Amino acid sequence: MNFKIYKNLLYQSFSEMMSHRFTSICIIIFGIMFIGIEFIAGYVYFQFSDLLLGWSRDDYFLLISSFNIITYGYQFFFILSHEILSESIIEGELDYILIRPLNSFFFYSLYRVDIPSIIGLIISIITFSFFLPIRLGLLEIVIVFLMFVLNIVFVFLINHIVVITSFWSEKSEKLLALPEYIMDFSARPRNFYPRGIKFIFSIIIPSFIATNSIVDFIRKEFNILEYIWFLIFIFILGILSYYFWNKGLEKYQSAN
Repeated sequence: MNFKIYKNLLYQSFSEMMSHRFTSICIIIFGIMFIGIEFIAGYVYFQFSDLLLGWSRDDYFLLISSFNIITYGYQFFFILSHEILSESIIEGELDYILIRPLNSFFFYSLYRVDIPSIIGLIISIITFSFFLPIRLGLLEIVIVFLMFVLNIVFVFLINHIVVITSFWSEKSEKLLALPEYIMDFSARPRNFYPRGIKFIFSIIIPSFIATNSIVDFIRKEFNILEYIWFLIFIFILGILSYYFWNKGLEKYQSAN
């Protein structure tokens, strides 16, 4: 898919947002409220102690900010595409796209952007910058940026695989919220959890690495071997996602 097509998709996203202005405004307001609630909760957690299991209040706020950047980054680029894709699969409305000379995997992955989410993304970037304990050098800024991109890709891929299950089950909509539950559960310092939980969400499904790695890097507690496993996991997840997408298309076309 070339930039001209993507620009047209962005224009369609903007047109749809303008036609639902009230809903978009409500989404922005509630998004800002939820960000505020998270920080208020952080102040409550650290009301009687400056440190919790080695984490300061600013470390915690930095984690919340980085998690929000990942979440709003995913929502801005991919969440509407996934919602539309799941509905299109179940309703049998993929045919128009499949007959076009486009890579359907990337087309449906980037089909729409959720423009109201950019407000939450900007606010989260500002709070992240505010709570940085040190001034990052150019190389560190590049590394942190790439980590944000990779962590957003991780969230995209686990959501994409769940959406693809719609090819085989009409009841898969019940699973669509599962990745969100996993990420929300992981949006806290993993030191706060028992060892078994840390193993499951660091090795089997490395969501803790996605949410904690950037703050660990800034705090000089970064585990490079752990992040290498995270990169391998993303690579495997990407291959599986593309493989099951093509298998799902074969099933969809044979059914039609």
